[in-house]
Amino acid sequence: MRPGCAPAGAAARRRADRALRRSRGGLELPRAAQVGTHERAGPGRGLRRALQMDRAPHPLRARPEKETMATESDLYFVQQRVGDMANLAYLIGSKSQRKAYVVDPAWNVQGLLDQATNDGIEVVGALVTHYHQDHVGGEIFGHNIEGLAKLLEVSPMPIHVNKHEAEGTIKVTGVSENDLVQHDGGDLLELGGIGIRLIHTPGHTPGSQCFHVEERDQSGHLVSGDTLFLNGCGRVDLPGADPKAMYESLETLKALPDSTNLFPGHLYSPEGHDSMESQKRTNPYLRAQNVEMFLSFMGH
Repeated sequence: MRPGCAPAGAAARRRADRALRRSRGGLELPRAAQVGTHERAGPGRGLRRALQMDRAPHPLRARPEKETMATESDLYFVQQRVGDMANLAYLIGSKSQRKAYVVDPAWNVQGLLDQATNDGIEVVGALVTHYHQDHVGGEIFGHNIEGLAKLLEVSPMPIHVNKHEAEGTIKVTGVSENDLVQHDGGDLLELGGIGIRLIHTPGHTPGSQCFHVEERDQSGHLVSGDTLFLNGCGRVDLPGADPKAMYESLETLKALPDSTNLFPGHLYSPEGHDSMESQKRTNPYLRAQNVEMFLSFMGH
């Protein structure tokens, strides 16, 4: 099973389909809602392949088709597929300031830094969505992912985490408390004309957070980690997970404008991004009408 995906994809989709049809007089789920949460083989073999291969990150086209190339935009935004667990890492910053943050630098750390350097951008900090090893590094399935420890070795910088995720991040990666900047939900980081709002979204882990990238007169970008995927959501059957908190977190994200561009923490779908307007229509976990329905989707 994929480490971040909602559990039992096929079964969850069937439960969601039945519940929605009961509540809406037989309404069928849109076709797009039927994909994106299926099960796969466990990641152990893939991890072994990844650790045997020194592969550079793979840039993806991260700009949605609906977004126009506004010349006044100051946003520097790069999406990279990294590692062998379909992870997506990001560089977010200001072109005018020539500075950026790196999001979830677990895999191919040097490749991410090189991408920024090649673009004339200095990486000034790391943003952590949550403490799982495929997002921050550490030992998993008997193998070690370089992650934050490698980042600090190559280029010391502050690591921004939600305060509820600090203990887990330290335990998993071996970084020290002094390496971390602990945040509350709602905190804002700014680079030039770019703001990055830290949204506390517990559910997958107690201190999971999403990053809402804000720029005047531009559509927002939501980097959602393992809280929200395209047509899926994060697992709630792992230690520290909370299904009811996940429902509330998804409700928080649903309140974002329809024009918001969604960028998840894993490439579990053909595309690496979508609009929130589209996801509100097609994602069964966002369509749940109440917490009871959501819990039934998740098998609770």
